Parts: sequence; C-alpha cells; structure tokens
Amino acid sequence: DWMACIEACLEEAEKLDMQVWLYDEDRWPSGYAGGLVTRNPKYRRRSLVLLEITDVRRLSW
Repeated sequence: DWMACIEACLEEAEKLDMQVWLYDEDRWPSGYAGGLVTRNPKYRRRSLVLLEITDVRRLSW
C-alpha cells in the first residue's frame, strides 16, 4: 500500500531527525518567476553526470 510506504518513510525520517520534502513537479522546475530563474545563470539548475570510460584514448580535452 502506497500510503503505508509513505508513513514508514516519515517515521524513519523522524527517528533520524531528517526533513521530508514532497517533490511533485515530474522533472519540471517549480515556479519560473516570470523568466528570472532561467534568465540568470546563477539561478539555473546544475548537475553532475558520471561518464564511465574504460578506454582513455576516447577522451578529448
């Protein structure tokens, strides 16, 4: 049951003194702020991507 899983997560987080956040945007940023968020690079989302390369000859710098 979905709600039982949610309840278990909430209880465990409480034991660990953690905050629980609900993310409901389905891969889309929340609140565009009239374009200000995307207009200013300082406020844009950033991420790291792991690229595993087994042959270093494929690297280009």
